[in-house]
Amino acid sequence: MLQKNKYPGGRYQAFFVVVIIAGYSDSCRAQQELDSFSFSAMRYAINVAEKNVVQIETSGGRNTTIGQNGVGQPVTGTIVDDKGHIIAAAASFLHEPAAITIRDSEGKQHAAKVVARNGARQVVLMQVVDFDSSRSTTFTKAIPEAELRVGQTAIALGKVFDSAKVNISVGIISALGRIDGVTFQTDAKVSANNYGGPLVNLSGHVLGILVPREPDADSPAAGIEWYDSGIGFAVPLDAMRLEEMIAGQSFERGQLGIQFDETDGVAAQALVSEVIPDSPAASAGILPGDIVTAIDNMPIKLLVELQNKIGSLYAGDQVTLTVKRADELLPIEVVLVEQIANR
Repeated sequence: MLQKNKYPGGRYQAFFVVVIIAGYSDSCRAQQELDSFSFSAMRYAINVAEKNVVQIETSGGRNTTIGQNGVGQPVTGTIVDDKGHIIAAAASFLHEPAAITIRDSEGKQHAAKVVARNGARQVVLMQVVDFDSSRSTTFTKAIPEAELRVGQTAIALGKVFDSAKVNISVGIISALGRIDGVTFQTDAKVSANNYGGPLVNLSGHVLGILVPREPDADSPAAGIEWYDSGIGFAVPLDAMRLEEMIAGQSFERGQLGIQFDETDGVAAQALVSEVIPDSPAASAGILPGDIVTAIDNMPIKLLVELQNKIGSLYAGDQVTLTVKRADELLPIEVVLVEQIANR
């Protein structure tokens, strides 16, 4: 004899519908809470950092593509200390302006002058001429390069249309050690006029300064054509040697004077194919056929590792290269230079 089901199917269906609706409601509530938290975190970060962001106007100088009749369009700068020092992208100063005007978050105008340049990181440092040391100046903490992580939230800030309001684009850090190891990449959309502005985290701390970069070109303006493409680059502040720049010292990228065999592409060893005459490498005794196996005791397996390490150094820096010559490992000290005459 068959027993009648105590729980007709209709009741089960109603139970499942209730469960689904309840689950959907919880999911929506969780998403709303997450959205609210994200908005609050970003609003906090922007409030912390936006007073560090200034609008820069230039006038006079050479006529270039960034402006007509020698007058550039407004660009962005970032306050880096309480002495009126401001970092900006070198691309904004290719026309060597005769006058620089800073507009702060209150709309006040200040004359500024260039203090130093960093050609290796494609930035310039300027200082407000009439800086009032008694005036309270807010600037945010810089995050050390070693603490940067792929996937971190990254908020790009700039001031283009209004010196009192920041332009905002949100993304993440999408790659580290890009463009010869001196920049990191973000997918936040970066407009050309926002170069020089900060890329900040959810605490409002500066991850880096936005600059145009191009893998196959060294010009300060290279990469500007990637306007709002989702491919943007920033330079960590602690890699700029700010203290020396504040003291008036400029920096350029260091060069070895070596051509390498790149036949194997990304898998290539650091095999020396040519040593440029009168270069640091030639003076140090490096020869074609040598294989660089370490730099400052850091093992090198691939050419790209050496290129990234050298790319992060400056003219005047001394490095010790370990080269394999036949069956010997030789330590060779080399002082990098800014320019190589016969290159």
